[in-house]
Amino acid sequence: MASPFLESLSGTSSWPLQWVRLLKDFSFDLGCVAVLGLIVQWFVPGLLRWQRFVLLVPVIIIVLAGAYGMPEFWAKPIIWKAEQLSQEGCRGAPSTLVVLGGGMAGAEDLAVSTVSRVRHAARWMSVLTPEQRSVIQVVLSGGPSLPGVSRAESELMKEAFRAWRPEVPESNIVIETASLNTHDNGIKVVALLGEKSSRQAVALVTSWLHMPRALGVFRGLGVNACPVPSPAIEHSSEGFLNFRNGERTVRVLNEYAGFIGYRFMGWLK
Repeated sequence: MASPFLESLSGTSSWPLQWVRLLKDFSFDLGCVAVLGLIVQWFVPGLLRWQRFVLLVPVIIIVLAGAYGMPEFWAKPIIWKAEQLSQEGCRGAPSTLVVLGGGMAGAEDLAVSTVSRVRHAARWMSVLTPEQRSVIQVVLSGGPSLPGVSRAESELMKEAFRAWRPEVPESNIVIETASLNTHDNGIKVVALLGEKSSRQAVALVTSWLHMPRALGVFRGLGVNACPVPSPAIEHSSEGFLNFRNGERTVRVLNEYAGFIGYRFMGWLK
């Protein structure tokens, strides 16, 4: 006979999830900040019209960054460009598979984006024959991307890749351990591959959001690269108005800033 305590644990919560999220968003999350901004903007006496407008600007920015659907909205043009590029595909059998790191979550942990890229690279190799998998060169690119961390991101990427693809000979896996950004990735991978980078097809794996800039960098360096974008996991809104959505929007805007900066520097093709 089950105890009353265990029976009490078997029931489901009577709190509707959407109300829980609203309570969180408007009690201690970004929604609360927006509401406080509106209160100050409308109820502080003696403010001039232009002063009220200035106080309204941060609230507008908060909504444009942290509201439900904003990460997806801002990412649409980049994802559309990535989808156009992905239609090219990788025809034939590339001689090299290059996987770009997406950051580290700790000294011994990869960021979710990086794990997604490595896993997708391992899955993509299923389109190759056993003979092709035994000869393809795998290049994992990423340096120590966290301050104070001496271990390179690509070392952790190699461990993850080997776990998913143990049949790939270790001699076929090369790690690039010094790059700290996308331009570094391209420069140092080209140095590793030499003339092979322009003569033979190179399958490039990174996230959908990052693919247009990354592919532009590699092609700008003369690499015969074709896109293999990993699943887009970075942009899934939740709640109504919160810091998590804002953080995702900032990541998208960072990609815009990077693309503009790289274009200005002449690093993109």
